[in-house]
Amino acid sequence: ENVAAAAAGTRHRHLETMQMEPLLKGSKYYAVQVEAVFLGELEIATKAEVANAFHSNKKGAVIDSGSTDSYLPKDLRDHFASAWMNHHKSVNNSGGGNIDLHQTYTNKMESYTREAFQKLPNLTIVLKSGYKWVIEPFSYMEEVRSNGSKVESSSASASDPINYTSDWPAGTETAPLLFINRLYWDEPSGGVFGSNAMVNHDILFDLENG
Repeated sequence: ENVAAAAAGTRHRHLETMQMEPLLKGSKYYAVQVEAVFLGELEIATKAEVANAFHSNKKGAVIDSGSTDSYLPKDLRDHFASAWMNHHKSVNNSGGGNIDLHQTYTNKMESYTREAFQKLPNLTIVLKSGYKWVIEPFSYMEEVRSNGSKVESSSASASDPINYTSDWPAGTETAPLLFINRLYWDEPSGGVFGSNAMVNHDILFDLENG
């Protein structure tokens, strides 16, 4: 049993060849094995720590299109928060522009200017096969209103959302927008890759040809 994944561009054009990833044996879910986790260029924890957090109970990382957000193991939360702070400190100290990134990782609402948002890092999940599953900032950061409700856009859909990294909404180019980080590092064990992790990826669940 396998799952295949490939990065995809607009209008469903593959940007790379589909790559097969074996599902964890014995799991009743579509679960895969995670080998490493990077925030930007920073590896957030040792491979042994990642393996223990994702696989100590053989759960692995479940690929679940029915979940909107992504939930990662709580044992890696402090590692991720540390990497988040180090990345943001590096950006803030680089002296390039008037950027002031929030250094503390949180799932609370925060404001970002276009310039600051463009400096947010990718989250890269390295799977057993070596496939690098890249989750971009516009996928894990959700724009919200001041009351916390989701901002709906007539020009965006689940398969083709606004890429805030390059396409700031018209009329707000110089104004900050509000976002909530939808990567939740609170899963008791293992993890769940929700639909926000699947943006710009084509996923094929291939159970018959495993």
